Amino acid sequence: MSEGDSIGDSVHGKPSVVYRFFTRLGQMYQSWLDKSTPYTAVRWLMTLGLSALYMIRVYILQVRGTKLITHALELHPFSQSIAFRPYGP
Repeated sequence: MSEGDSIGDSVHGKPSVVYRFFTRLGQMYQSWLDKSTPYTAVRWLMTLGLSALYMIRVYILQVRGTKLITHALELHPFSQSIAFRPYGP
């Protein structure tokens, strides 16, 4: 493998600035998720609140394209629940 061939490596063999930025961003996001895991009720309330804000925004603005985005947001949890369905009776 030549120099700079691996993912995130710059020409000099060190990780690039962009790679380090997104790696750090991912670590911060994972840390936030890990800290919020015990607070199930708060997460559900935040989800419902953000969903209500989104619905109000869609209703007030009535921008083209929101039907497609809303449909995708509706289907994602459904497809995720099907993906993790246990096999068998």
